[in-house]
Parts: sequence; structure tokens; C-alpha cells
Amino acid sequence: MFARDTSATRRALDAAIEHARGAPFYAKRLPDKPPSSLAAFARWPLLDKATAAAHQEQLRVKGVRGPDAMSAAGTVSSATTREGRPLRILRSPDEGPAGHDPAGHPPAPPPAVERTVRIASPRHGVQWPTRDNQVLLPATWHDNTVDVLCELLAETKDPVRGLVAPVSSLKFITVVLARRGQPVRHRLKGIGTTGYPLTAHARAWMERVWNVPLYDNYSLSELPGYAFTCEACGHQHWDGAPTLFELIDPVTLRPTRARWGELVATTLPPEVKLMPLVRYRTGDLVKKGPRCPRQGEAGLRFCGRTTDSLVTRRAGRAHLVVGGRDLLEWGEMSVEVGQVPHPAERLGRIPPGSGIGVPKVVLRDRTIHAELRVDPAVYPDRAAVVRQQLRELWRPPVPRDVKVRLHGPGALDLERWALKL
Repeated sequence: MFARDTSATRRALDAAIEHARGAPFYAKRLPDKPPSSLAAFARWPLLDKATAAAHQEQLRVKGVRGPDAMSAAGTVSSATTREGRPLRILRSPDEGPAGHDPAGHPPAPPPAVERTVRIASPRHGVQWPTRDNQVLLPATWHDNTVDVLCELLAETKDPVRGLVAPVSSLKFITVVLARRGQPVRHRLKGIGTTGYPLTAHARAWMERVWNVPLYDNYSLSELPGYAFTCEACGHQHWDGAPTLFELIDPVTLRPTRARWGELVATTLPPEVKLMPLVRYRTGDLVKKGPRCPRQGEAGLRFCGRTTDSLVTRRAGRAHLVVGGRDLLEWGEMSVEVGQVPHPAERLGRIPPGSGIGVPKVVLRDRTIHAELRVDPAVYPDRAAVVRQQLRELWRPPVPRDVKVRLHGPGALDLERWALKL
């Protein structure tokens, strides 16, 4: 998955850079001469999400056919500028092979798959089926979504073998099905999840209800493709448009030899033509896995967003004290931690306290803040247990100024997180 400095890689990179110069933004920004090696390329300027959102019109290559009417809205990234402008990644109808799905889909589907149902969240823009055997179902917080899905899964002619859904939508559907207390008829071989990471707690709970394996796909709406979970090595491998991936030190933003860092992506033509991304900072911290015996290369594991994780520098190297994923994993399984109610709970579609909202635990100013369901001053013994559990998430060495602060009900405002569901 990660780039190797071979002649084939350099030819692909040279073609990508030459094509990107057709965009006004890159014409002014990129060095005049192509890089002599990947090491030289790693010294080129980085593109962050806020800059990409602010200059997205200048990122379009001149002379490339624009999107058709259906895709004119583009795929919307969760990245925004301070003014709140979304980054829309537009694609030309002439781009790459059909079938790559920015939202992800079940990994390595067996040959017997006839159809896959993909539940699409409207927060990522206008979406449409990208494969002939794919059925697109819009995500809504209404029982009708569950009813339609159950009807599709129960069909025996051209049966549905795969289901893809954002974790939030799948949680809502699972709660409704569990509340009905009736078995779901289906011929699913597996369920692929997108959006928020699939925690160990959520996986165990939903696999019991569905009685099929769940696969935690990693994807970014800006890139045409996804990384599927490999059963051989337990890490995730890229399946999509050819993309050059790098790791950089999240503190210095320089190339790193460590096995973790911030993921940087460069899209390659001809699969990406209209809006190429050159050394694009994804904002995601990932850990590089071992060489996979099945795939023949190293995969990755998502550790959290740079903004949600605590990274320090020690002995000239970046050190991940606690990742955003660590906090999410812990928060979802902790009964003491409060949650931002899921939209379906607020609408009265599922009972309050169903346990599928966003855990109220967040990192701010080198302090981990967690909101409890009870006042920690009234229940000091339970608060002490929670504080110790949080400290056990830290990876040593831990700076002395890193703290844990516990709050009573209603103290933390995480509505912005809830809006991403």
C-alpha cells in the first residue's frame, strides 16, 4: 500500500505531476522540475484540507471534461474551512475504471455475490450506484428504511449477499431489529462498515444480532477507493484508484521512518483526472502493519484524527500518547460515560439511552475530558476507577502535563460530533 521507490512508481508519479500542472493551483505551487526520487518528492509542499477547500476551483485541471448532471454535486468531504465551506471532490465521467466506491464496500466478496445493498449517508453529497449489482438505499432515521432493507434481504431471486452501511446507520437498524425481537431473513456473507471506526464493542454486539462477520473498511471521501480488512494480517489494504501513500511525522510534517504517522496521499492518472491531489494531508494517523503473507505488502490501521489525538515529541521523534480511536473504543464500552444522543433517539425512533450515540470523551489542550452519567463529586470511588481506566490508555512515556478531567452530566458540548452521524 505504501510507496516504494521503483522505476514504475516514479513514472506514475511523473505522469501525475505533469497532469496536475494543468490545474491553476498546482501550476503556481509545484516545483518546475520533477522529483528525482521519492525522497525528493517528500520535500515538496503539502496540501492540507482547509487549503484544498478554500481553493477547490483552482484544483480542477483545465481541459478535462466536467462531471455529468448526476455527479455535479460532487462527493463532500467532512473537511471544511473556518467559514464552513465543504470540500467537494468532483469527478470526470472519463476517469478510471468503473466500480470504485468512495464509501467503501465489503472486502473481497465471494464469487457467488449477486447483489450488494449500500446504505448511503447524504452528508457526503449526492451518491448513486457504481456497479450493476449494487442497490443504493438512502439512510434515514425512520422505520421505513429498516422495512425496505428487510424486504430486500428476504428476496430469494438475485439474493443480496453483501451489505454496506455507515456504522451510525447500521447501529440504528440493529437497535430497531433487536427491539422488534424477530429474526432477520437474509443470505448475507458479511457486512462492510464505513464512517466512524467499528469498535470492538460495536462489532461484538452487532455480529451477535446479524450472525455474520462485520468488516471495518477504511476510506476517505476524497479518494476513489477504500481499504478493506485483511483476515490474514488483521490490517487494511487499499483497493481503488492507484494512489501513492506516504507517512509523515505529525509534528514536523517531514517524512518518517517510524511505523506510524499522518497519512499523505497523491492520486494518480488516469483514474483521477479532474481534481488531482498532490501530497494531500488526510489528517488521519495510521499505523503501518507487517508485511502481509497474502497481499505481499504492509497494510494500515487507523489510530485517530490528528485533531483528536495526543502526539508529543521525544528524542527527536513523534510519540503517540493516546489516539482518538483509543478514546472512542474506551468510550463506547464504558457505561459510566455519557453520550451525545443519536439523532434517532431525539426523533423518538428508538428508546433514549440505546447506547449508539457519540461518547462524551474528547482531547483538548493536552487534557482528556470525559463526561460521566453521574456527578463525579458525588460518586468519587467510581470516578477514580474511570480516571484510572483512561490513564491505562496512555502509551509511555507520558508527559507530566497530560491530565484527565471528569465532568458531570451536561458539561461537555459535543454537538458538532453528533452532526456527523
